Amino acid sequence: MSSGFEEDTDEIWLRVAIGVQADEWFYTIPGKYVLLKAKAEIEAAQAELLDADPTDAALILKLQNRANVARWGISWLNAAIQESQQLRAEPEG
Repeated sequence: MSSGFEEDTDEIWLRVAIGVQADEWFYTIPGKYVLLKAKAEIEAAQAELLDADPTDAALILKLQNRANVARWGISWLNAAIQESQQLRAEPEG
């Protein structure tokens, strides 16, 4: 039977590991590729939004969703990295 402390510790180490691996992944060829594609997708959607008919709600929603999916993916990885850095900076106790 495991204690609550062990489960908490395991979860913390898992969150640290996820953030560390996400940070390292950004520097890999696939990570760089995905980051560049996400940024290009955001920029393309923003450019199309500038020319979109302001009364075409369906197109505006489609373009917003395209940009948001790319933005969310990047932000989730960044959040994992930041959480990992914060957890590693906390004093053990």
